[in-house]
Amino acid sequence: MRKLLLSLLMLPALAWAAQPISAEALLAKAQPPLVLDVRSPEEFMAGHVPGAINIPHTDIPKHLKSLAAARHQELVVYCRSGRRAQLAITALEADGFDQVKHLQGDWLGWQEAKLPVETGEEQP
Repeated sequence: MRKLLLSLLMLPALAWAAQPISAEALLAKAQPPLVLDVRSPEEFMAGHVPGAINIPHTDIPKHLKSLAAARHQELVVYCRSGRRAQLAITALEADGFDQVKHLQGDWLGWQEAKLPVETGEEQP
């Protein structure tokens, strides 16, 4: 009974969990989604997923208006290892973004797979 109650209490949290997307699936998309790198600007400039824009996770609330056009479009979020991405995803979903996905493996996985990398600065 206790496990059932705990499971029922967790259902709303699961409804807000972003779907994962693999790097391969992201690269295979004919129409690439908006990709948000939520690491620091320094980390971003050192290397990022091609086409990604950098909005540090702490700045997401300040950029919700500028991201509003993507509210019902696929949006892929990543950071170095997942913690900052999850914080950003939580903020985005709480603001009504309904197609947020989390890049599996984040930046560490991308690098480990030796996938294409861009360097330099690109801000929203």
